[in-house]
Amino acid sequence: MWTCQVMGYLLPWGQMSYWGAQVIISLFGAIPVVGEDIVQWIRGDYLVSDATINRFFALHALTNAIVTITAVPDTVRTALDPVSSMEGRCNVIPACVGACNMPA
Repeated sequence: MWTCQVMGYLLPWGQMSYWGAQVIISLFGAIPVVGEDIVQWIRGDYLVSDATINRFFALHALTNAIVTITAVPDTVRTALDPVSSMEGRCNVIPACVGACNMPA
């Protein structure tokens, strides 16, 4: 989720986005041994340019799709899971016996 938000933040191209991209990309440069290669791969060049924005847009769309694809089935499963409701569990949990016998 954080990646989606950061990449979406950088999409409107301007001074703030440029410097935001510089800071975010430079964080990857702190990784020992492979950091500089990762930074150059993310940028698509030696400088933040249009190639960087194109890559960020593609990664933004991809990560949003991945989050949606994984969140929807999880939400549906949680909504349909009988354990998430108290219905039928009053015999198992003594603390809610009184609550289950309340009129609707």
